Amino acid sequence: MTELSRTGLGLVTCLYRGIPGAGLWSKLEALGISTDFMPGVVAAQQIERGMRFGLGSTLAFRRGDLEKIGGFAAITDYLADDYELGRRIAQLGSRVELSSQVVATHLPAYDFRGFFSHQLRWARTVRASRPGGYFGLLLTFTLPWALAVLLICPGITATFLFAVAVIARFVMAGASTTILLGDRKALRWLWLLPVRDLLAVVIWFAGCFGRQIIWRGERFTLERGKLIPS
Repeated sequence: MTELSRTGLGLVTCLYRGIPGAGLWSKLEALGISTDFMPGVVAAQQIERGMRFGLGSTLAFRRGDLEKIGGFAAITDYLADDYELGRRIAQLGSRVELSSQVVATHLPAYDFRGFFSHQLRWARTVRASRPGGYFGLLLTFTLPWALAVLLICPGITATFLFAVAVIARFVMAGASTTILLGDRKALRWLWLLPVRDLLAVVIWFAGCFGRQIIWRGERFTLERGKLIPS
């Protein structure tokens, strides 16, 4: 702990990959984690020149820093408590580091309703925590935008741009799953990427509106990132 104090390190967190359960919807969520969420974390780290949040899969920190931010009581009502923990420790002037280790999280065998509810909760969590970043996500929907251009302005140029967008998206997804996360098994599900990316637009738009979420079978309203029982 003395060494950690000297280096100014306040929290260590890890990237993670999803291990899907049975069924299509669980695989689509695992694909989203590997090809969208985790690359977004790394992009945020590069753009902001460091981590200023934590990921719930792994959070290692000192008790003293936890006490400085008010303990668990200060973040217990937040939907994104992992994000808040990292953000508040970073505000102390301590560094948040992304470990080189990648951990795994096992996903349930969703039906469509369970999948959509979980994705919508994630979307509204991001919107509540980082509203600017959430609305900026609209610019990152490579395949949907390329498809829209092709449908609105069909022709050789649009077809070429669409092909480039498809290739770039699959290359990035493959690199993310294998190089970033070390998960070659996920390559077998990459053919589902267009389905996942088109659904992502629907979920993003749904996440723009409303503050209701379902958490473990109970309904809550989001108020400034906090969970208020409905």
